Amino acid sequence: MDRDLVATPPLAPTTPTANLHDLMMAQVRDLYAAEKDTVQVLTELARAASNPQLAYLFRLHGSETREHILRLKRVLDGQETRPTPLHNRGKRGLLEDCIELASDQTLEPSVRDAALIAVAQHLEHDEIASYESVCTWACVLGLHEMAGQLALSMADERRAESRLKRLGESMQARPQRVHTTT
Repeated sequence: MDRDLVATPPLAPTTPTANLHDLMMAQVRDLYAAEKDTVQVLTELARAASNPQLAYLFRLHGSETREHILRLKRVLDGQETRPTPLHNRGKRGLLEDCIELASDQTLEPSVRDAALIAVAQHLEHDEIASYESVCTWACVLGLHEMAGQLALSMADERRAESRLKRLGESMQARPQRVHTTT
């Protein structure tokens, strides 16, 4: 086992938290900042996609993401909390991976599309997990209206991931030319 991994202390939260409400609102702030960055990334992914259906899915989810931003802003305003810049290194890394893949011209178009789907699914899974957490915490805290708003965005994220999965499967079902390097 790698000693560095064992000795590495856990990461501190991005915002000091005193209770579950503070933790939830820190996560909502992270979601808000990440969704704002995601809109820009989805635009880049749509431009990079060679498959017209994939480009459409990225544009469609960009539109949904703009609605998520509005919902999150209403949640933040309702709790008298100000948005903050994205400090979550994991989400930042996922977004950077998306941009890097979108700009990689060395990949064959169908391979780049498959890679774009994979990294976008990874991003969706992260967002789904974040929305699940804040929805659960809002319910525990009795903030059911907030939980309902957050659940709408979570459902959009699940649909986006499902659409990407179905498209990826249909693209993989098509015969592919196999290239080998020797």
